[in-house]
Amino acid sequence: MSTAAMDVPGAALTTTSSTLVSRLPVHDRTARLQAYDLRFGSPGDAPDVITAALLDTFSRFSADDLFGDRAGYVNLTRPFLSGQLPLPVAAGVASVRIGSDVRVDDELLTGVTRLTGAGYRLSLARDGAATAGVERLLPLVQALSVQISGRPWEAVRADADAGRALGLDLLAEDVTTRAEMERCAAEGFSLFEGPWVERDRPGDLADLSPGQAVALQLVGMLGDPGVSMDDVEDVVRRSPELAYRLLKVANSASSGARREVGSLHEAIVMVGVSRLRSWLLLLSMSGSASAEGAMLDALTRAATCERLAQATGAAGPESAFTIGLLDGVGEALGVEAERLLQHIPALATELAETLLGSPGPLRGVLDSVVTYQHGELPSQVDAGVIVDSYLNSVAWTTHTAAAIRR
Repeated sequence: MSTAAMDVPGAALTTTSSTLVSRLPVHDRTARLQAYDLRFGSPGDAPDVITAALLDTFSRFSADDLFGDRAGYVNLTRPFLSGQLPLPVAAGVASVRIGSDVRVDDELLTGVTRLTGAGYRLSLARDGAATAGVERLLPLVQALSVQISGRPWEAVRADADAGRALGLDLLAEDVTTRAEMERCAAEGFSLFEGPWVERDRPGDLADLSPGQAVALQLVGMLGDPGVSMDDVEDVVRRSPELAYRLLKVANSASSGARREVGSLHEAIVMVGVSRLRSWLLLLSMSGSASAEGAMLDALTRAATCERLAQATGAAGPESAFTIGLLDGVGEALGVEAERLLQHIPALATELAETLLGSPGPLRGVLDSVVTYQHGELPSQVDAGVIVDSYLNSVAWTTHTAAAIRR
């Protein structure tokens, strides 16, 4: 069963927007995933284009699809903030961020005051832009989202000082190094977003637990269409902890069945190859709080590759899912493809060569998705198709992870 065919809320929706939409993980000081930040548009996009993308996305996907049981942040444009358009999320579901480029006037202040009275939590973006009247918004918000990268540290500290003086929560955006994170924490920042925080890496594949190493080997095996369920069962048995978790989740998923799943073989057959790949990854990482955000990104990459391959016919969806998952795991762990492949000796030749960078349709799918996840619209594919593939995959990943945590 492919991710596209799974009965997941929001997983079979079609978007019409071709505007970049991205979901960025937000972590606390211990690198534990706390929230998601939903961003719309690329630099230079007009406000009305971003407004249209917001309306399109939230008309097709629920907050549950996009955030799950995590807190959320959403950048909203002036028509939403001023009251011209109804907010796409309910109070208490997500924090509303006011961008630094929004013009501050009496109309905006009236709208923001109304939102505060309705119970919405508000965050103000600070990126160094000189926005006239921004000080009038400070008493109305509960948090500051401060851009870190590319700004003088004195400016970052001034924003932090202003936030602390008002008792506001501080979120550091675009944190690129451990030193930046530690420096921000010393200034009172409690939440962090950015490339370094998303990749809290073990540093070496030798640091993987036995269950994680087994899961990685299985992901490679399941990319081979000729693999048998008996082969898979033999490998799962090498990690008793992983086998126990798989049985537990399989029984939870089959709660409507007439009898419990009583054996590992039954669990593997019931789950099926497609779901097994994602379940194994999440199950193996479920004990590592700092790895969760990165592994969910890897799973989103895999599902987006599968959907894009299916939509364009460029490659086999099953192979695309596997190559996306392995590439995402390698990025999450901070290891090169050559070293990753040493732990997956049974990986099919085409997949191994693609992972190493060999050009071809499958590599083209992967490169397009990686480009998108890194914040750019790829030129090789239709923008609407990849936005649709990505958002549906975000929803699928959100619900899959929730099922594992139950």
